[in-house]
Amino acid sequence: MTAGHLRAELAVLRRRVSEIEAMLQDGGVEAAPDPLMSPMEEDPSRRDDAPFPRELIDRLPIPVAIYRADETIEYLNEHFVERFGYSLGDIPDLDTWWHKAYPEPDYSQEVQAKWAQAVDRAASGEVDILPREYRVRCKDDTDRIAEISGARIGTKTIVLLLDVTERNQAVEALRGERNFAEAVLDAIPGLVFLYDERGRLVRWNRQHQTMTGYTAEELVHKSMFDWVDKEGRGGIADAVQNVLTKGFGSGDLDVIRKDGQKLSIHVMGVRAEIAGETYIAGVGTDRTEAMQAEQERATLTKRLQQAQKLEAVGQLAAGVAHDFNNQLMVISGYAELLTAAVKDPLLQGFTEHISTSAARSAALTQRLLTFARRGQHQARPVNMHLVIEETLEIIRRAVPHKIVLTKALDAKSAVVMGDASMLQNALFNLAINARDAMPDGGELCLRSADVELDADMSAEIGGRIPSGPALEIVVEDNGVGMDDDVLEHLFDPFFTTKSKGTGLGLATVEDTLRRHSGHIVVDSAKGRGSRVRLLFPVAPPEQAIALAQANVSSPPQVGPQAHVLIIDDELLCGGLLAEALSSLGYNAKHQQEARSAIDYFHEHHASLDLVLLDMNMPVMNGREVFNALHEIDPTVKVLIVSGYSEEGDVEALLQRGAVGYLAKPFRARTLNELVNSILGSTRAAS
Repeated sequence: MTAGHLRAELAVLRRRVSEIEAMLQDGGVEAAPDPLMSPMEEDPSRRDDAPFPRELIDRLPIPVAIYRADETIEYLNEHFVERFGYSLGDIPDLDTWWHKAYPEPDYSQEVQAKWAQAVDRAASGEVDILPREYRVRCKDDTDRIAEISGARIGTKTIVLLLDVTERNQAVEALRGERNFAEAVLDAIPGLVFLYDERGRLVRWNRQHQTMTGYTAEELVHKSMFDWVDKEGRGGIADAVQNVLTKGFGSGDLDVIRKDGQKLSIHVMGVRAEIAGETYIAGVGTDRTEAMQAEQERATLTKRLQQAQKLEAVGQLAAGVAHDFNNQLMVISGYAELLTAAVKDPLLQGFTEHISTSAARSAALTQRLLTFARRGQHQARPVNMHLVIEETLEIIRRAVPHKIVLTKALDAKSAVVMGDASMLQNALFNLAINARDAMPDGGELCLRSADVELDADMSAEIGGRIPSGPALEIVVEDNGVGMDDDVLEHLFDPFFTTKSKGTGLGLATVEDTLRRHSGHIVVDSAKGRGSRVRLLFPVAPPEQAIALAQANVSSPPQVGPQAHVLIIDDELLCGGLLAEALSSLGYNAKHQQEARSAIDYFHEHHASLDLVLLDMNMPVMNGREVFNALHEIDPTVKVLIVSGYSEEGDVEALLQRGAVGYLAKPFRARTLNELVNSILGSTRAAS
């Protein structure tokens, strides 16, 4: 029975009471029994001989209660007792009802206040007590939700308590299902639509609003023909007819957004029968995203091909680097020894040419390895002003006199963490490119400056450099410049505009910047020169201080008593190292085979000060030899010297205690400085 039916029953009761009261007033007859309650028998909640109104109340299929003006409860029907568990003995008056049905004090006061207001309004206006939902505590301590209404009949109040607990739960479940369905529709990455048979839009998702620019109010009953111009309506009609006939259809469509712009979408629709009505349901996806995805796929394919090309170059470079660098080490090493030994200026010039050619060959090998991601990168504090000075000194001999070299080293924080040789090679490549861009002469300038990166600028360059202080190095020329096509492919491997170029120079520069968490920006235009900006994160202050202290102090000199063991499978290379160290005052011993070297070390390690270890050797590689030496003497000092090793091998040994690394080929002077530094600082500490 609904609330409307209950109110109709109450109206009947009210008319019955009015009739009885009229009889009493007109005829002065003896007062009739209370139409709502006869005298209570042994069960105070029921009476079998009640008059019509009582019978009417008994057959109401909901809980009913009646109370007097003094708030004494006179009657509870069976449904009340069954639903809430209370009898008249449990709740003889309203005060007890408030206490038991609403045990929380705050909520009880709220309910009583609302009920009192409703009863007062009903009494003054002769209207029913309008239904309101309340939470009721049952006798078994469970809670039910009751929609409570009622009416004043004479001096008494009849109360109807319609239990809506299950109804509310069902409504909440339906609401949850609806919210879930809407969430699913809104999550679909495209517009979802449902048109009725007359072509009116009756359901859509949030993405529909986003893609078309219309609000929900504007989309209500929008016709499917409103999305296209007049020329396109015929196509819409044909597509609709096709879906209604075949049950399915798809195609591309240009719809007109609210702002007048056209949106190209791919539409798929199906015929749907819902509650006996025919609809067209479907989805539309933005073709722009598909086209972008296709472009991205093409870009990724190109990058994959590029990566495969890099891998091929890396395998080639790795295959020859070790042997090639060993040979260059022998050539450049003996050329350096000859330069020191001969007195004839002509012969010294010859040996210097040999050294220069060997250095260029070594640089090319290193560029190949770096470009192919196989070169070793050591992060140490590097003063970029010194790197710039050394680069200018080298490039000065490689540029004609008609090119003017200038510098402006204004940065106050010029120390970065990185590999000095890689950074110098990058600057050298940029300087050579600038030289080649000025065949008729010009100016080549290297500058440094302190810059401050804000958060937006840091995000713009991919976050490689955090916001805050950074170092800017600029290589600028006033040469022929570059057009947009050249700029687009500037860093592509093997791309070159030179007749004899390798196409690796700028690719290597970009890779060097990446490895140093830096960023490169090229500004150029045809006929207006080029400006290359290199941005680096500055080194932590403690690293800059340590570098400054190292530059002003020299390690103690090591006497001829220092003993060095050289482990290198190349006879010529190992022999050169032994001869070079011997000429510098060290006692050097070369071991060509790894196992014999370990045996020698086991016998003489107490008198050895340093071990020079090659990484790539047959039978046992450098890592295995290093482990064997450490098992014999955990305090052994190992300096790694190698023409090539897999990326990560050297860093792993440095972390395990190797004292340094030199990449072949290197100059005897460099070796002397490093060995002297290692042994000198060790002896000073001891």
